[in-house]
Amino acid sequence: MAPLQQCGRGPCLALGLLLLICNQAAGQECPESTPVESAPQTSPAPASPNVAPRPRALIALYVSYSVTQGLDVFSTRQALARGGRERNPLARSVAGSTAAMAAIKVGSTTATVLLTEKLWKRHRTAAIVMMVTLNAINVAVVTHNFSVGR
Repeated sequence: MAPLQQCGRGPCLALGLLLLICNQAAGQECPESTPVESAPQTSPAPASPNVAPRPRALIALYVSYSVTQGLDVFSTRQALARGGRERNPLARSVAGSTAAMAAIKVGSTTATVLLTEKLWKRHRTAAIVMMVTLNAINVAVVTHNFSVGR
């Protein structure tokens, strides 16, 4: 059986939906903000002229990455309860603790978003491609975890 047929249609639909949402968000323009009359007058922070505003697609990718990281913890716990084993050698030591797994996922997700923000400043396309790739990998991992022990 082909690998695509083994994992089912769900992951493919999820990834397609994710790409569709990101594509639509990338095509939208942000409305110009108007200053609020009653806001106190403060000097704005100097903006870097070389940095474009972050597209909504990148924000959507950050959110979906965070969600898939959470789903990875959940699906890994379910797979382990059904007799599966952690295949990631770096995660094996914490596989028995939900709190430790969640802490590692929160830390790695935060680091990924911060590094992507740095990447965005110089290589905008690379930042988006990287986040789409990481999201696709997470979808594949979560799909595999949910299929273990069925």
